[in-house]
Amino acid sequence: MQDFKKIMLLLIALSVVLLMGCEKHHDVEKLKAEVNSINDQLSKAILENDHDGPLKFYTEDAISLPSYQPMIKGMDALKEQTEKQKEHPMNMKTFKITSTDVWVSGMFVVDIGTYSLTMEMPDAPGGEIKDQGKYLTLFEIQKDGSLLMKADTWNTDFNPWEAMMQDHDGGEEKDKS
Repeated sequence: MQDFKKIMLLLIALSVVLLMGCEKHHDVEKLKAEVNSINDQLSKAILENDHDGPLKFYTEDAISLPSYQPMIKGMDALKEQTEKQKEHPMNMKTFKITSTDVWVSGMFVVDIGTYSLTMEMPDAPGGEIKDQGKYLTLFEIQKDGSLLMKADTWNTDFNPWEAMMQDHDGGEEKDKS
């Protein structure tokens, strides 16, 4: 019985070692380069008002979590949102995505970074609005090694509630003591 336990433990240990060796190891630098390439293509599409171009970077079951909007689930919903955006095109003067951290785990790549933009807005002071913020994108590594976005979210660094409080208080924050 003691020999059987030793043999079983040895087989289990050997199986674990073999399974660990079977995990696919990814070229992290190559994946970072692909993330940056996708970000560059997304920036270009946004600057060119190409609403359909970014759709090719999403999985069929992707989830998007935009600021100040409900969650968007799946390619059909992404396409529907894209059609709505076409009705109200924005004139972006600048748009830049800067990846700050890229992590690889299993079949996923996480990209975290910042964005900055300048948009023409005739009614705004100076005729434009500037914004900056941050984002997180979860890419899924496809069977061919390419990346597609499985989930994304972004939000502005601008706090609209802070601005509303300043407007409401005559430009000064109330003393909270």
